[in-house]
Amino acid sequence: MRRRLFCIGFGAFAYSLLNAEDRKFSDLNDSEKKDVLFDIVKEMDGKYTFPVPMASGLEKKQALSVNKSLFEFGAGRPYGQKHKGIDVYGFGKDVVYFADGKIEEAGRNINSFDHGNIVVVNHGDINGYNLWSYYLHIGGINGIREGDSVKIGDAFAKIDCTGISPDSRRLYNPGSKDCKRVAHLHFQIRIGDMHVNPNYFFPEYSENSLPNLKRWRLAIKASSLEDNIAGFKGKQSRGSF
Repeated sequence: MRRRLFCIGFGAFAYSLLNAEDRKFSDLNDSEKKDVLFDIVKEMDGKYTFPVPMASGLEKKQALSVNKSLFEFGAGRPYGQKHKGIDVYGFGKDVVYFADGKIEEAGRNINSFDHGNIVVVNHGDINGYNLWSYYLHIGGINGIREGDSVKIGDAFAKIDCTGISPDSRRLYNPGSKDCKRVAHLHFQIRIGDMHVNPNYFFPEYSENSLPNLKRWRLAIKASSLEDNIAGFKGKQSRGSF
């Protein structure tokens, strides 16, 4: 990941990102991870939002399902990887920034397979650990540049099917009936060197409270999506829009 040195504050706190980016969440044991995560959620209270505000209550519950879906956080996938985020369905709905921050990456991600259009936002140092949010498969992106400051709740993209493939040979055609059926936002939250379960930030949408989350998967080692992001070509950033 490219390193940038800037400061961003939450409340009265402002930190240098350099030290926070070097801290590894994976160095903590499970109990310590949970304590740190709970403290971060409390520190950010009122300073973050669900990335698809127009999602229905049912769509939010489906995205944050626990032990009910192959697409829940941490679930095994057919190709051997773990699902490192949540999927929010609803073709064409606005995608908004999870919290204040700066654009760290924006482009087309091609890893072992195509992840589609992706935006990565660096939210700075929260209680000593750097926090990022990731937005994949989106369309309707316009005028985003690396280094831009962003504000919580501002719309910047739409749920789309970019990078979603029915097999290893082809992608869905933007705006097609099948595209609209499978379109979703894949949303990830990363603390240090691990992706953490977004359920801990949104327990109200899954009808759980923080003390009752013992059985939820907590964190998964982060993948290197950022190493395979190229600038948008042609109308890639627009997708179906």
